[in-house]
Amino acid sequence: MHGYKQDDVLALIGLKSTNRLSRWEKGKTMPSARNLLKLSILYHTLPDQLYSDLVSDMKRTLTEKRKLLASIHQETELMT
Repeated sequence: MHGYKQDDVLALIGLKSTNRLSRWEKGKTMPSARNLLKLSILYHTLPDQLYSDLVSDMKRTLTEKRKLLASIHQETELMT
C-alpha cells in the first residue's frame, strides 16, 4: 500500500517477528486495539477501513439484532 515491507512495518509499530503480522494479513487473527490504531496511523486510514468487510458484517448483524429487539419491545408494550 505504501511500499512498506513486513520488516519495515514490524520496526515501525514495534513487533518482534513477522508471525503475528502474517497472521493479521491472512485473517487468522486480528491485531489488538493498540496495534490496529498504530496500523491505521501508519497507513493514513481509519481503523474500520483496514477491516471493511468485517465492519460491514458487524454493522449488518447489529442492525438486524437492534430491529429484532425493537420489535420484541414493541410486542411487549402492546401486551401490557
